Amino acid sequence: VHILAFGDSLTAGGFGSRPYPLQLEELLNRRSEDGRRYKVHNAGICGDSTEGMTERLPEEIADLGRAGIRPSFALTLGGTNDLGHMTPEQILRNLAKLREIVMAAGA
Repeated sequence: VHILAFGDSLTAGGFGSRPYPLQLEELLNRRSEDGRRYKVHNAGICGDSTEGMTERLPEEIADLGRAGIRPSFALTLGGTNDLGHMTPEQILRNLAKLREIVMAAGA
């Protein structure tokens, strides 16, 4: 089962702790009772904004597709880098757009 973890530095990790996508993959595989294997693809980029994420997400999904991977699930985490220079409404619109992109891709 392929899962796309998409976001900013909170997804990318690298701040003295292991990134949550890696921890999630390990947890899912450890707790899998039916032999299913999970792969969480970390597509986090430090400093990314939700606006940048809406531009980047289609290409991330396409890159996985070219590799023969179609995520069953997508986790999106963003907005913290937008605080202070975007309104909450703008951030929510961008997050809704990310959801639309994921849904259109079938994840």
